[in-house]
Parts: sequence; structure tokens; C-alpha cells
Amino acid sequence: MQTLNQDIKNNSFKPVYLLYGEEAFLKNSYKNQMKSAITQGDTMNFNQFGGKSIDVKELISLADTMPFRRND
Repeated sequence: MQTLNQDIKNNSFKPVYLLYGEEAFLKNSYKNQMKSAITQGDTMNFNQFGGKSIDVKELISLADTMPFRRND
């Protein structure tokens, strides 16, 4: 978890993280910290999938769609 904490602090992320273990609270906490750091509160281009009910066609469609960037 030290690496993940450092990545969140530096805002420098790896392509994939695997959060596992028996402590659901810690997994959710790190997941939420990563989401907040990556999106910086702007979830317009953020999609989250989980479980076995993922719609593969929707996932492919989202992956093929160009992201939208706001110019503030």
C-alpha cells in the first residue's frame, strides 16, 4: 500500500491496480482515494464497472469514444 499511497500523493498512476484482501473498508477507501485523485472531482469521462453484469458492448463503445476535455 506504500506504493499506492505514493502514487496518489504524486498523482502518477500505473495502468492497473489490484486491490484485494479481507478488509472491505480499506479496499473501498483506497478505491475512493484513487478515483478522487484521478478525476479531481470531474467525473465526466469516468466510468466504473464491477461484478459479472458488465455490458461488453457498452464497454467497447465507451473505449472507442474520444474523451471530452473541458477548457476552464
